[in-house]
Amino acid sequence: MPNQLLPELFSKRSRHQRFKLLVIIILIIGIFFRFVNLDRQVYWQDEAATSLRISGYSKIEFVQEVYNGQPITVAELRERYQSPNPRKNLGDTLQVLMDKAEHPPLYYLIARFWAQLFGSSVTSMRSLPAFISLLAFPAMYWLCQELFASPLVSSIAIAMIAVSPVHVLYAKEARQYSLWIVIILLSSAALLRAMRQKNIRSWAIYGVTLVLGCYTHLFFVLIALGHGIYLLIDQGLKLNQIVRGYLVASAVGLLVFSPWIWVFIQYKNNLPYFESITTALGREISLDQLIGKWFRSVNRFFHDADLGTANLILVLFTAYSFYFVYRHTSKKVWWFIFTLFGVTALTLGLPDLITGGQRSVRTRYLIPCGLAWELAIAYLLTVKLTQFRQIWQQRVWQGVAVLLISAGVISNSISSQADSWWHKNLAETKYYPRMAEVINQGTNSLVISDTSETNILSLSYLLNPEVTLQLVTEGNLPEMGHESSDRTRFVFAGSDGLIDRLSREKNLTLNRVFEQKRAKLWQIQQN
Repeated sequence: MPNQLLPELFSKRSRHQRFKLLVIIILIIGIFFRFVNLDRQVYWQDEAATSLRISGYSKIEFVQEVYNGQPITVAELRERYQSPNPRKNLGDTLQVLMDKAEHPPLYYLIARFWAQLFGSSVTSMRSLPAFISLLAFPAMYWLCQELFASPLVSSIAIAMIAVSPVHVLYAKEARQYSLWIVIILLSSAALLRAMRQKNIRSWAIYGVTLVLGCYTHLFFVLIALGHGIYLLIDQGLKLNQIVRGYLVASAVGLLVFSPWIWVFIQYKNNLPYFESITTALGREISLDQLIGKWFRSVNRFFHDADLGTANLILVLFTAYSFYFVYRHTSKKVWWFIFTLFGVTALTLGLPDLITGGQRSVRTRYLIPCGLAWELAIAYLLTVKLTQFRQIWQQRVWQGVAVLLISAGVISNSISSQADSWWHKNLAETKYYPRMAEVINQGTNSLVISDTSETNILSLSYLLNPEVTLQLVTEGNLPEMGHESSDRTRFVFAGSDGLIDRLSREKNLTLNRVFEQKRAKLWQIQQN
């Protein structure tokens, strides 16, 4: 080797080693954020619903047993209804899931076994999705290798999801989203591998990922649909070996998932559930607000703060990455990324544009779109960081990469110290710690409420175990025993009817302690 080539060779090796070290550091930071302060943020309503399901109780059964005006302590409430216990077995948990079949059972069954092994504390329940989220790193590496055959693209993509605010936040939430992310990545990689290897074993692996995905989240059906569209575009209408393998794998996957399809069609809470979902997602929103929320969702995958009109910068950058992938990769690559993004985006976004509504503004529903953005940007950065000969051009794109990673690190640093965040019904839950502090400071505190069961369960995680709850249904009034005069009595999130009847029929004076939107707390004045 000529001596003049040695400095260049060592320089390239040195840069490669520094890059590997940087990716490892970013990966460690991402893992740290997934586990730090797991119990810090409010265990919000959806997470409390997870714990209720794995305990084997339905919401209806919980209301029937607890909303009867009889006092129950926070300790008793959580022991019976927020953790596996002898009163209910695995079959009861499965029955509850079948009665609320919009949530497939895989994650919840895993969570029940996890709680039996490690307990049902907030830290324990959130550590399960945090550990699952670590599987996204090798899954993303595999997908990038199948798609780009580039370790550099794979490494940059891993660095991005390691500190992405959306990935970190949902890795710390006791719901199925981290598992959904992992299976989306695995199933996508398995499809590309099966199309490349064309053997029974690879198609069998893909079929297994379809089953796991559908039993994790119903929106995985959109991922499977995107895979089918991609294969149709790539292979055409020819019934070749690849198409036959795909059809067999998909048919077997559909067959294995068909029992849950039947449960979903038949389950008794279907109509009330869809009415509530239609009401929540069909609320009117102006076109400007809708587009603004779309831009905010893009921003959240890279930086958590609402940058207002500056959110447009990341939207344009993401759009440019799609254009760049289209111009510089093969049809097999860019069509895959476009279908991963497009099927979910169009399915949720078009109804909002045509008939109105907010189906497409919930960031967690847009996770497949976010993965497509991250794949496109990882490829863009890889090319830009390696193709330029001019130092200043490399420095510009290095600055862009550093800015994206730094934005995620800063966002996670802030959110890890917060009591609640945007993904936890912030309008209510950010006030729960302050209300709980007031209640805990009372003397032998008693909390009266007719609010929803998940609101009560969420608040209970912030209350002292000895605090007593007295829950009633709308139209009923709690019994006021003589011992209540020795207590500090509160009304939490009471309906207008409950507040009015307590004032008139019980002749009680209620003083507002806290009122912010739907987060309200009154203290009953001693007479």
